[in-house]
Amino acid sequence: MRLVIDASAALAAFTSPAGSGALADHELVAPSLLWSEFTAELHAALRRAEITAPTAAAALDAIDAAVQRLDDPTIHRHAWAVAERLGWGRTYDAEYVAVALDRNLPLLTLDARLARGVEHIVSIARPGDLGR
Repeated sequence: MRLVIDASAALAAFTSPAGSGALADHELVAPSLLWSEFTAELHAALRRAEITAPTAAAALDAIDAAVQRLDDPTIHRHAWAVAERLGWGRTYDAEYVAVALDRNLPLLTLDARLARGVEHIVSIARPGDLGR
């Protein structure tokens, strides 16, 4: 299955062997924003001693290998339109939604607020759905 993955799902998946294994049979795509958000959250987790340095290094390698980076120069415009449509002040989450909408793909997120806010316009993939 082809999926758009957001930072919440990527962080959980690539810092845990079980998580990355669950994604092994899926084609993952994301806007380039993912790498900035992922790296920031990964670094914060390391600083809080929630993960080890080797786990962080492995996660950086894993995301690069597993996720196709979409550097489409129009994503930010589509994200703007999504944020306007949903009444959001910021466009960060809207980038993931825009990619899912533009490519007619499910969005894999662990962010319950995001999922609730967009499930009426885009399909949401949940971790439990991945083995099916």
